[in-house]
Amino acid sequence: MAYRLSFGSNRLLVKEASDIINLYLDLSDWSKVKEQATEDNILGYETKSSIKRIVHEHCVRLKQLSEEEINFFSEADLHDRTHLCWLSVCRTYPLVGDFTSQIIMESFHNFRERLDTSNFEFFVEDEKAKYPELAKISDVYISTMVRVLFHMLREVKILSDKNELQSVLPSYTLLSLIEQGKNDAHLFFPMR
Repeated sequence: MAYRLSFGSNRLLVKEASDIINLYLDLSDWSKVKEQATEDNILGYETKSSIKRIVHEHCVRLKQLSEEEINFFSEADLHDRTHLCWLSVCRTYPLVGDFTSQIIMESFHNFRERLDTSNFEFFVEDEKAKYPELAKISDVYISTMVRVLFHMLREVKILSDKNELQSVLPSYTLLSLIEQGKNDAHLFFPMR
């Protein structure tokens, strides 16, 4: 599987995800959601290219959620919405999902207290042997990915402002939904 690398230009965008999910619940068709969200600029971006790019990327992410997770999202509090956005990011971008399940979870379970940007940089270097497309990306883009990823990790509270690893616990209802579906919460949420 090729790594999808376009996450570097976005954040979790929880509010924007809410707007897109509400539109999806009305239209029940992702292509119609993309078209209407772009046409109506429901996310409020200034340029047409930004609108198209962000709407497209968000729809790609949110398609990774099950219908049950999407329905729950519309009723969930900010805490669980943020966790669902993180889950969609981990499922969409194998680089993020693999880094989380391999490096973050191992560090967390081995009681390593901090995560540094170098952990991600070394991970990317190791992955270049398996995925040639990673060897083609510039150091500048890797730096952007690091910045965006660490921002997301702080948003979902896996990292503190001082890059300390923290336990994250989605609600019981959300964990049950994930368990009934892909059952991958244990890969992406460090829980104690």
